[in-house]
Amino acid sequence: IQVKATEKLKKLKGNELFVFDLSIQDIVNWLDADAYVLLVIYEARADVCYFVDIEDYFGKNRHELAKGNKFVRVYFSKEANFDQIIVEKFKQHNDRIWKNPTGL
Repeated sequence: IQVKATEKLKKLKGNELFVFDLSIQDIVNWLDADAYVLLVIYEARADVCYFVDIEDYFGKNRHELAKGNKFVRVYFSKEANFDQIIVEKFKQHNDRIWKNPTGL
């Protein structure tokens, strides 16, 4: 789990989406890691966390990494609330990987 924090998230007008800027280098390092990476973004003012599955997000948006910028904007919805249900799913996912690391 990678955690980033901000006082207040930027919202897109008229939408239920938030945006958060991430370093391309961080994302490349996470994607190259052997471990599954879940990004948790903490909004201090609201005392709430949201999550982005890095592999899933950039599997669909990999072209964003090839633009030559130092940062990339990540979009996520209010429904991506990081709560106890998500923590349990993440734990189960990791348990499956560690019980059978080769996938056989």
